Amino acid sequence: MKNPKTTLLLKAGLTITQAETFAYLLEFGEQKASIVAKKIQRPRGVAYKALDELLELELVEKIEKSGKIATFRPTHPAKLEKFFENKEKQAKKDKEQFFSSLPDLVSLYNLSTQKPGVVYFEGEEGVIRLLEDTLTSNTDVLMYGDVETGMKYMKDINETYAKKRKNITLHKKILTPDTPFARKFFANYIGDLNENRFIPKEFFPFGTPSMLQIYDGKVMYATIDDKQKIGVLIHDRNLFMLLKQVFEFTWQSANQNENKK
Repeated sequence: MKNPKTTLLLKAGLTITQAETFAYLLEFGEQKASIVAKKIQRPRGVAYKALDELLELELVEKIEKSGKIATFRPTHPAKLEKFFENKEKQAKKDKEQFFSSLPDLVSLYNLSTQKPGVVYFEGEEGVIRLLEDTLTSNTDVLMYGDVETGMKYMKDINETYAKKRKNITLHKKILTPDTPFARKFFANYIGDLNENRFIPKEFFPFGTPSMLQIYDGKVMYATIDDKQKIGVLIHDRNLFMLLKQVFEFTWQSANQNENKK
């Protein structure tokens, strides 16, 4: 049965050997590595490795004196707070890296199984991940969306995304309802990275907080308003080609932005 201190340290994120070693030093103070190995009943190599790891985590100190065998002593347990913080930061970073790579993993799966894939995203972080997936596109991004509702519900997200898109010179074609707001907004938006055309407002009798983006063999739908922030990313070549052709047909008959500078 594990020592209660060891169990607590395991919950903090230490390995079993790290926890046993640190718990022993807390209880008995400064010790030689050989004594630690004997008392926790681990091979010397395993115990020495745990001590080296605890040194790196700044949870133990190594005491070296001329002509004497080095000893180890625990640092103040409050150091575990920093350890927790670092674990949380790393976990957040790992989560972000995982979700940013998820669309690529789904694409690999789709290629190997020849099946369409669907990934669902929710919340503000999910919407951000959806938008950032377009930054990986090897093709122009084709987009339907009401710019006025987009800026109303996700202005900060859009501004951050626009800067990233500008840095990689990702080009977009955008179809949006023809409104005074949209005309003004697109007058000189991100220089030459956008082509936009206007759909008659009567086709959109109400502002919709939804958007559709078509790119690189993918189709992305998202709805963002005060009540919900959700999105779906679909990896399917056939659906992509269908919606791409529909977009291009609509593009040819849409009103050009003659006011763009």
